[in-house]
Amino acid sequence: MEQFVKRLDRAYDAINEADYILVGAGAGFSAASGIEYSGKRFEDNFMDFIDKYGLTDMYSSGFYPFETSQEKWAYWARHVYMNRYSVGKTRLYEQLLELVKDKDYFVLTTNVDHQFWINRFDDKRIFATQGDYGLFQCSRPCHKKLYPNLDFVFKAIEKTEDCRIPSDMIPKCPVCGKEMALNLRVTIHSLKMKNGWKCIITIRGIWNILMKTKTSHF
Repeated sequence: MEQFVKRLDRAYDAINEADYILVGAGAGFSAASGIEYSGKRFEDNFMDFIDKYGLTDMYSSGFYPFETSQEKWAYWARHVYMNRYSVGKTRLYEQLLELVKDKDYFVLTTNVDHQFWINRFDDKRIFATQGDYGLFQCSRPCHKKLYPNLDFVFKAIEKTEDCRIPSDMIPKCPVCGKEMALNLRVTIHSLKMKNGWKCIITIRGIWNILMKTKTSHF
C-alpha cells in the first residue's frame, strides 16, 4: 500500500508539473466510475433477459445472436439507456477534468458511453475511437449522417414486452430503408463514418503534445 501511495503521489506531481497531458481511458475507467457491466447492476436491470436468454453480463450480451430484430432492439434500447442516458455526471470523470482542465490536454478513449462529454471535457480535445451509444447510423451504410437515438431508446423501453419491441418500431434508415445500427466500431464502416475525419485531428493533437513536451514522466 505504501508503494502504491508513493506511485500516486508521483503521478499527481507529474500532472501538476506537465504543460501537456495525453489522457488514455478505456472501459476500466467507466467501471471505476460505477458504470459496471456485470454483477448487481446488470442483474437488477436485465433479469427478464437473463431468465429468457441466459445472459451473464452486458459486455457478452452485446454479441448475443438474437433471433429477431424485435428482440435485439429491445435489449439494445435498455443497454443504451443504462450506459448512456441514465448515468449523468460521475465523480471520477469530474476529478480527472479538475486535474487537467488548465492544461493543454487531449483525450483518446475507447469508451462509448459519452462520459467525457457529459462531464464537460472539450469536444475538440476528444477522440472516441469506438463510436457513441447515443447515435444511429445506416447499417449498410449508404450515407455518413449520424442520428441521435434518445427518442427511440425511451419509446422502445416503454413498449418492450416479453423482451421484444413492436416490429414497426425497428429503426430504419431514412434514405435506403435498411435497418439502422448503433454507431459502434463493429465494422470498418462504423469506424470510418464516426471517427475517420477525427483521425487527422488526433494525430495532429498527439504530435503537437509530443513536439512541445521536453520531459516525460512514467
